[in-house]
Amino acid sequence: MARYLTVSLNDMKYFLLRSAFFVIMVLFFATTETVELKACLLLVFSFYFLIKSRKNPAVFLVAFFIGYCNFSIAVGEYLIGGGLAAPFDEVRNLGVYSPLLDVLLIFNLIVALFYNGASFDVVKIRSIADVSNPFFYSVVFLALLAVFIFGVSRAPGVGYSVRITPYYEYSYILFLFCFMFSGAAREGFGFGCLREKAVAAGIIIYVVQDGYYGGRVTSVQLIYLLLLTCFARRLSVHGVIVFGISGIVFNKLVGVLRAGEVHFSVDSVIDVLGRFWGSFLVFDTPVYSYYASATHYAASLYYGFSFKVVSFFYFVVGVVMGSPNEMGNVTSYVRSHLFFNQGGGVLPSHFFFWFGWPGVVMAAALVVFLLNSFATVRSRLGLMLLVIFVVTVSRWYLYTPLALLRPLFLCICLYVFSLFGKKIFSFKWSNLS
Repeated sequence: MARYLTVSLNDMKYFLLRSAFFVIMVLFFATTETVELKACLLLVFSFYFLIKSRKNPAVFLVAFFIGYCNFSIAVGEYLIGGGLAAPFDEVRNLGVYSPLLDVLLIFNLIVALFYNGASFDVVKIRSIADVSNPFFYSVVFLALLAVFIFGVSRAPGVGYSVRITPYYEYSYILFLFCFMFSGAAREGFGFGCLREKAVAAGIIIYVVQDGYYGGRVTSVQLIYLLLLTCFARRLSVHGVIVFGISGIVFNKLVGVLRAGEVHFSVDSVIDVLGRFWGSFLVFDTPVYSYYASATHYAASLYYGFSFKVVSFFYFVVGVVMGSPNEMGNVTSYVRSHLFFNQGGGVLPSHFFFWFGWPGVVMAAALVVFLLNSFATVRSRLGLMLLVIFVVTVSRWYLYTPLALLRPLFLCICLYVFSLFGKKIFSFKWSNLS
């Protein structure tokens, strides 16, 4: 009892210290107008989060991606700017860009401070695949085959265009269930192992087709899934760093080649990499997404509380039903009615639009809760939800919170459906619970 009380008191002490530091930093943000200093602090918070996550390769994937996005935003929009910034000026002023940076700072500060940094053995994720069911494995695999064939538009595109459908984007959920039904964690080197290899091969083929038809984010999601499931035994922090750097280069090359700016050759690849180095390794996607967040902030000054509540309601409807009303899609609605943007928007700016500064805290608290759940998760469903959380970071941090909440909802629905399938088809799934 005394030991438990000591642990609780220590936890409370560290929580209070972190809270006090958070309040001090918020007061500092509110009293300084030097955006360059704030941009440097954003890099510091991102690096601190990265260091804290070193004992958990899965969270390190999240921290690495968020950190690189923050680096691109800080350098591209504030520290260097110029040609590295988004080429739009409609809402580019200190009245928007300075408080918007505070939004991003507060979000990242909360995540960095209150993530517990607990260690996690990613091999535990493989326990998901202890359901050996050839029938449902085959059904899901056939569904993936259909999505592979019909989930892309094969008509010739003009310039850079992404021609994959939402079904293709959500394929990682089917691959996760396919992995679960493979039985790889139970059957060792038998049929379970062969089914797992088929899942890995399928993911790689999906990535190749995605790159060919202009996709990049879907490829990142699928590769994250491959690392967390089939390659979990080999996944380490050092491996994440190597993969992360390789992924940055790959995404840059795919974007340039698919846009038709250059034709594939050794010289053109070297030229692209040289220009990328000359741009301080700033990636354009986070920069454009950040400009969309600037339109969110500017639009929040135009609309009243009742409109924002209705917008959030339609967003929730979109999580459950899909294809939300335009009012629930902040980026799309703002683009149609107020300010131009090219899509996206960093996660906290959506919640700021709906609820102001408390919304930023809500978004950060949701992320911290999911990050800290790695330390306590025990169930198969819990592991699957955390895998989806990590896999979709490239979507929910840079595009829309819908890309986080809807996949989690769909995963829960499919899992419940599999439980009913156990009873209906009377298979021997004694361990599926």
